Amino acid sequence: MHACSFLLASIFSAFFRHGQTIETFRGKGVHQPAVDTAIQKLDQGGWVHLFSEGKVNQPEDYPRDESGVARLPRFKWGVGRILMETLNPPVIIPMWLTGFDKLMPEGRAFPWKFLPRYGAQLSVTFGSPIPPEEVLEALGTLSTKLAPHDTVQPTIRVKDQISQLQAPYMAQEDLSKTRSAVTAIIQQRVEALGRSICGDTLTQ
Repeated sequence: MHACSFLLASIFSAFFRHGQTIETFRGKGVHQPAVDTAIQKLDQGGWVHLFSEGKVNQPEDYPRDESGVARLPRFKWGVGRILMETLNPPVIIPMWLTGFDKLMPEGRAFPWKFLPRYGAQLSVTFGSPIPPEEVLEALGTLSTKLAPHDTVQPTIRVKDQISQLQAPYMAQEDLSKTRSAVTAIIQQRVEALGRSICGDTLTQ
């Protein structure tokens, strides 16, 4: 999935669609056709590759804490919605890319910004699959708010189960909190993979 917010959107949209890319739009939230399509593809046994930050971020722009430790920008909550609403927990594999900031550095003038630099060293590292129990544990926090005889079932969409709550406004609040918690799990695992490769600066 990739985000679209530029002037030549129609040209780039056609290009990315032919590359099996699902186009998302910044500012339209977690309830947009791209997220629905991702859920549908996973339900059909397909795979979805997410760029969870929702935009191009390069290492020098990562936020840092007081100790100088870099953090990834917050992942978008659409990640959480996808995982919450699939019929079965998908296999989640963290990935870490290096060298692409050297291949296509930001800030270059047109037309050079669209041309890759020769000689960049690239790497793609796959981490261990995230145990589905970690995601289900976050979903399990909802079980205390469901009816006493109900629990969160991994084979039933959470959005269907949450309708059992008595107060609709509370249901929406709980959904948002759970989306945030599920997304945070994915971000923590991706960031941990990055640190194992690049250290606390998350850059090589």
